[in-house]
Amino acid sequence: MLDFLHLPPWLLAQLTRWLDWLRAPLHTGPLDDVNPVDFWHGVLMGTAGAVLVPVAVLAARYWKIVPGQDWPRIINHRGWQRVHGLCGVAAVLCLVAGVAMAFQGMSLASHLAHPHAWMGWGVMAVLLLLVVNIALRGSIGGPGRHQPRTLVHLHDVPGDHYDMTRRRRIFEHGHRWLGYGLMLALFANVMTGYWHVNVPRGLALATLAWWACLALMAWRWERQGRAVDGYQARWGPSMAHPGNRIPRLGGGLHRRQKRTTRRRRSDRQEAARRKLEASERQEMFTATQVSVPEPTTETLPEAPEQVSGHDRAAAETGPGQDTAR
Repeated sequence: MLDFLHLPPWLLAQLTRWLDWLRAPLHTGPLDDVNPVDFWHGVLMGTAGAVLVPVAVLAARYWKIVPGQDWPRIINHRGWQRVHGLCGVAAVLCLVAGVAMAFQGMSLASHLAHPHAWMGWGVMAVLLLLVVNIALRGSIGGPGRHQPRTLVHLHDVPGDHYDMTRRRRIFEHGHRWLGYGLMLALFANVMTGYWHVNVPRGLALATLAWWACLALMAWRWERQGRAVDGYQARWGPSMAHPGNRIPRLGGGLHRRQKRTTRRRRSDRQEAARRKLEASERQEMFTATQVSVPEPTTETLPEAPEQVSGHDRAAAETGPGQDTAR
């Protein structure tokens, strides 16, 4: 354990000055009287705005196709849906409970006298629109599914998501921008709440550092091309799916070709392996090559002339011999 008493005096004085600055309030105004209800109001709203909603947004944008997933052979990775759904439901519960606690012992007129309260009601209005947007998202459908309430197995079942109807396109546009708007509104609401309560500077700096880490991860994943089209992540890149035949919905999302998603390190390893295999095949080919000698020209002996039977008999009798018996 570090004993601060044995530190050099100049370093101990500097650390003490830094700790005093972090424990000091944000501004020179009077400290707000925070009762237990107000404390839990801030905890719930801060948890929803600083943790749950940003994580839900990042999971929905950058984790539809995860590193190492053999896409498009393996599609519809549900990890991002679970994270997005659980964080979204938890954020809604925290926001509703936090707003209910804000009215404990406070009238509506006195509550609306603060800018932080107006920001909070703006957050709840965006949240209400987001809930209505989710309720109107439509059906799913898809290829190779059973038609509901029938025993017929159809190849393509119509659905708002699979067919990318106008209703689904409106839902996706609205859901995306309402989610971004809710995240930014909660950012402003949390910071105005810190200023209203006059929290210590260390808490405000820790929250800003956390948001900076999230922004840095989002910037890195954006450069890696992780913001992919949700339709392709669920159904694949085939043009047989009707949603792939319409233009992209925007929002900076990308469409990929038929290739697996691998990290850059895995790509380099795969390229090195292929290069090694090619060099081994080349070495095997050169080793199996043999030198073929050039054919030599040899003179073959002439075959004896074929003599007919009558000429052979004449040659045997010779001249002056009687051939009669």
